[in-house]
Amino acid sequence: MNKNKILGMLILGGLMMPGLVLAGSNDASGMKPYSLNRDLNAKHTPVISAPDTVKAGEPFEVTIKVGAKQHPSLVEHHVEWIQLYADETLIAHVQLTPSMTLPNIKLTVMLEHSADLKVVEAPNHSSGWVSKAKHIVVK
Repeated sequence: MNKNKILGMLILGGLMMPGLVLAGSNDASGMKPYSLNRDLNAKHTPVISAPDTVKAGEPFEVTIKVGAKQHPSLVEHHVEWIQLYADETLIAHVQLTPSMTLPNIKLTVMLEHSADLKVVEAPNHSSGWVSKAKHIVVK
């Protein structure tokens, strides 16, 4: 099982413990150690925008913005990647580059059943951040 799937299961399965350090991008595998912050932070907590109700199997847009205030995108301070989950399932992974991208993404997704959407984002300068769930009701 890959690290992203394990991370998703830990985060979304309610098994993540505060301060738990996971292998993440500068160990022998090229991953650095990180933990996940659940506190609200104006520059780092991911914000999810999506409809409250959608039709099964029909596409809808999900917008993810890192922070209520614009997060910097500098070589020394940027978001490396953003992941979107529907319940425990990873449905998108977006890799970002410093100074050429901003950590604001728009995705088109489809759900077959009601789910909680959660976002994990990993900055290069601190531990990762996880959003509060946005519940989507599928009719």
